[in-house]
Amino acid sequence: MLFLIFIHAESPLMRLFAVVFTTVFLGNCAMSAEPTTAHAAQVNDWKIVSVPEAFKNPPEGIGWYRGLVKLPADWSQHNLKVFVEPFDAAIEVFWNGTRIGGTGAFPPFFRSGLGGSDRFAVPPEAVRASEINLVAIRTCFRDGRTGFHVAAPVVFGDGQAIRFNGSWQYRSGDPPQGISWSSLDTPLSPIEQDVFEKIEPADVVEESLRRIDDAGPLIASLSLQQFKVADDLRIDLVVGEPEISQPLSIKWDARGRLWVSQFIQYPEPAGLRMLSRDKFLRSVYDKVPQPPPHHDRGLDRISFHEDTDGDGTLDRHGIFVDGLSLVSSFAFDSEGLWVLVPPYLLFYADKDKDDHPDGDPVIHLKGFGIEDSHSIASNLRWGPDGWLYGSQGSTVTSHVTLPDSKAAPVASLGQCIWRYDPATTRYEIFAEGGGNAFGVEFDSKGRLFSGHNGGDTRGFHYVQGGYYRKGFEKHGELSNPHAYGFFEPIKHHSAPRFTHALLIDEGGALGVRYKGSMFGVAPLQGQIVRSEIFPNGSSIATRDIDVPVSSTDSWFRPVDLQQGPDGAIYICDFYEQRIDHASHYQGRIDRERGRVWRLSAKGAPSAGPVDLTAATTDTLIELLSSANRWIRQTALLQLVWKHPAGAREKIALKLFHSDLPLQDPLGSLENECGTIDLAWAFMRLATPSEKEWLSLLSHRNNTVRAWAIRMLCDSGTVSPLIQTALIERGREESNSSVRSQLASSLRRLSEEVALPIVIEMLGTTDALPANGDITDVHVPLLLWWAIESIASSHRDELLAELLRGPLWNSAIGRVEIAPRLMRRLASGTRSDLMATATLLDSAPDSIQRDRLLEAFEKAFEGRSLSSLPNEVIAGISRAGGGSPTLRLRRGEPAALADCLRGITDDSSDRMQRLTAIDILGQTRPEGAREALLMLVRNSTDEVARRAALGSLEAWNDSRIATEILEILPALPLAVRSAALDLLASRPAWTERFLETLAAGLFSAQEVPEAVVRRMLLHSTPMINQTVEKMFGSIQGASTAAMQSQIDLLVKSLGQGSGIPTAGRTIFLSACASCHVLFKEGGHIGPDLTSHDRSDPRAMLVHVVNPSAVIREGFESSIIITDDGRALSGFIVEQDASLVVLRTVDGRTASIPRDTIEQMHKSPKSLMPEGLLDKFDEQQVRDLLAYLRSTQPLAAR
Repeated sequence: MLFLIFIHAESPLMRLFAVVFTTVFLGNCAMSAEPTTAHAAQVNDWKIVSVPEAFKNPPEGIGWYRGLVKLPADWSQHNLKVFVEPFDAAIEVFWNGTRIGGTGAFPPFFRSGLGGSDRFAVPPEAVRASEINLVAIRTCFRDGRTGFHVAAPVVFGDGQAIRFNGSWQYRSGDPPQGISWSSLDTPLSPIEQDVFEKIEPADVVEESLRRIDDAGPLIASLSLQQFKVADDLRIDLVVGEPEISQPLSIKWDARGRLWVSQFIQYPEPAGLRMLSRDKFLRSVYDKVPQPPPHHDRGLDRISFHEDTDGDGTLDRHGIFVDGLSLVSSFAFDSEGLWVLVPPYLLFYADKDKDDHPDGDPVIHLKGFGIEDSHSIASNLRWGPDGWLYGSQGSTVTSHVTLPDSKAAPVASLGQCIWRYDPATTRYEIFAEGGGNAFGVEFDSKGRLFSGHNGGDTRGFHYVQGGYYRKGFEKHGELSNPHAYGFFEPIKHHSAPRFTHALLIDEGGALGVRYKGSMFGVAPLQGQIVRSEIFPNGSSIATRDIDVPVSSTDSWFRPVDLQQGPDGAIYICDFYEQRIDHASHYQGRIDRERGRVWRLSAKGAPSAGPVDLTAATTDTLIELLSSANRWIRQTALLQLVWKHPAGAREKIALKLFHSDLPLQDPLGSLENECGTIDLAWAFMRLATPSEKEWLSLLSHRNNTVRAWAIRMLCDSGTVSPLIQTALIERGREESNSSVRSQLASSLRRLSEEVALPIVIEMLGTTDALPANGDITDVHVPLLLWWAIESIASSHRDELLAELLRGPLWNSAIGRVEIAPRLMRRLASGTRSDLMATATLLDSAPDSIQRDRLLEAFEKAFEGRSLSSLPNEVIAGISRAGGGSPTLRLRRGEPAALADCLRGITDDSSDRMQRLTAIDILGQTRPEGAREALLMLVRNSTDEVARRAALGSLEAWNDSRIATEILEILPALPLAVRSAALDLLASRPAWTERFLETLAAGLFSAQEVPEAVVRRMLLHSTPMINQTVEKMFGSIQGASTAAMQSQIDLLVKSLGQGSGIPTAGRTIFLSACASCHVLFKEGGHIGPDLTSHDRSDPRAMLVHVVNPSAVIREGFESSIIITDDGRALSGFIVEQDASLVVLRTVDGRTASIPRDTIEQMHKSPKSLMPEGLLDKFDEQQVRDLLAYLRSTQPLAAR
């Protein structure tokens, strides 16, 4: 697009001048000869648009905007600069035909200029003072993000400025050769438009550009005056600029010092170049950043701030580490600092305690995603169990592994809570799904909460192993396709979005009425929201009470809340004009400011000196019962790190032998305080003995029992005595939170240990109060997920145990478990399918049978029923099910007659028609061959014709080849390829086809290489010699030639930017027939969704040279049957009697073993070479951009 800048015409006279100037001075003079037709088109094809509104949703492709500006005479001596705010497009700016700058890059190496430069100097020789000047802006918009708040362009002189806010001319495309749209040589359309000439003070314009309808930043003392807080609270500044800027995460160390993670580098990682970015601002970069000290230095730092004299003012400031890029969080350790700087989790040792790293950091984890810097892994903190926990946002994908590990990385697609155990170097996903997860909050029970970027809730309560609702269309599916359900966010009334970081007040400095309330940041609204917490089974529900903190300073952006040593709530204020990621990519970010505020009761004392590192063992044990949760948590860490002699014995006396209070029904802080903290310390100071575990499992405190189960089962192994105790828990436990944790932990145990506990829990659930487990928020799905984890590996044992009674004798079994089990078995292997008949036969009544049949049909949505084992068909029939497809499989004459009529009718349901065609090929009933040939000859449905040709392979009948050869030249191209494949399937048919080619009745050039290769599978001398004579060698390109092609393609990728949406279109046309990516495509080759697709060279190797590395399980197998049929494809399943082959055209062929004469693997991949040869460099960049996308390209 090209912008022409015109000075704003205030009067009708000036507008008239603009029209006259345009038509006479710039166009062909009225007294001149009439313009040519082409010239007239050049003049008349422009249209008027309003700028900057037009920039908010620009048309796709290249276009030009042109505007006029009249400069004062004295501006001839000014140093002029043009401001053009970048949006998600490539931009070039011209002044009177001279290019003065741009952002991004135009095709063929397109790259968006979002976030690029916005000031461009005008050469003095290009300036025409006292005259009309033409400013043109050429843009290229390719599937970019729209809706940006873009300011109008401005020309700045010395202390003065002229805005170009108004009407511009616009035209799509580029000018013909020899024509310039950037200079005054090209006529403008004779239509009214603005000429911009209104002069304003430059500082006024600069201020408006910076604030965009915003009051602008305030100094901290003035911002403090804009707060509105509850009458009984006060807010104070703790620290601000210049000591900190862009604070993202805050924590207090054991010495009472405030530490701050400063996110100054955001939004772009240092030293990386963006290769592609989708409309959700998920970027692909040119490389993975190196860890420190080999990294590209960024602007981020971690600082600490101390009150040295106890007057409540932080008067000593220091930097622990700086020069980092995208450091999102940190956590303290006894001898250093854990630092989360995606893609790495680092540990900086500081054994001498001088508040500076002793040396380079140690890399503990690598592979956290960075494609969206406002969703990266963050909020690192210690859990009560000694694991480091963190969150991951919705628009990044991670493949996390230890730095030198050869094990497969742990993949996570989007939002999740993860954890890492430094002692064992174990990393795992704790729970999956949720909102754009940011905060991590542990309450006094050790329950984990995180916020949500949507509305109508204050966040999610994450339980171990849980699957949660997420934006599936945008962020991808759950990792377990058989989850068959997910947890919803915390129950709440309707409320605006959003509350990312949460804190439950358990500090005591705000007063009694706030105790136990949930506080949540609302950065969009600039508020802190307070909610009341209610019990909701094994979870909670919330209701908003009030807004204890709000501000009329629109830059107030709370992003983190932490309780301090004094019990006050500390608010981390990012202090930013805008808080949305898109605006930050536009450059609307202030890297100079940031504050931390203290919220406390009026009259509450400020934080005095605190140093728990110097506390005695007895003091630390006493502090485990403090009313301030920060004190309890910090004392726990100090005890674990110091491991003082005799501490555990003293804790045991308090935990098991004192009169500590029990919990009330609401689990209030007073009743929980101390008991569970003692239990955490006891379990972490040393692994409990078997006797101690038994005491913990039977402890009178519910939360202690739940945590004993969790920490006991985390190792994955338990003794027989402990297994017996867990079975007893499953039978006798009535507390929903304990039962929830037991159900969660079952998946960590071996099948042999877990199955008896599952059976016990199912058998006793109906005897529980309040309708048992079935009404709980978590337990039904947690029990299903435990069962699902062993449904295939221990299917027979599981079914035997369930069918002894628990499945049908409990409400949760009948309603929640049985239908899901049927769906899971129906989605599994052939052996799993056989078990569905057993499950159907066990159903006690018609209600249960109907539930099972409904679940079976759910499993087969979009799938063919043609390959169902006969035993399953019989079981469905006994259960009262009997679709036309299943009756056809049973060979019922009436069903066959209906089928033969239906497959030749193009108005039939396509899915049912294709399934029937497949069944006819497998069963070969009388009359089917003729019906299929009729379909091939007469149908207009190309998909059905291709399917019929595939099924006709089953008949060893020369008449089929005769008929197909007769109609072959007239078949549509897509149908013809299937017909050629059919002719190549049998040696006699192949010989007939080769004779046809030799006679010139069909062109050999129209025969695909895959068909030629299939003909060669017959390995007869006549066929081999004839094929070589007609087609030559088909060995393909050499490895060296393919390597050279790969090198050239890798180089090309670095020369431009790919467009993921354009790449998706290419993928669907070129790759999706065989591969699935984000649930789109065929199931011939590997599903690419879970693969690490970050390395473009590795992907190009697979595409250009597909036979170089063939993934295990996808080797091509060749089968020759006893009637001469040759097939090749992937073996998807086999047993003693049957081999199931998936062919290159996506069909599934079930071949009885007793008909197979030869079966062997081929070193050649079924994936053809040369797939990229038909695409240009930009299309390859687009395809690779899509293949490297970490999440689906949602429509919204």
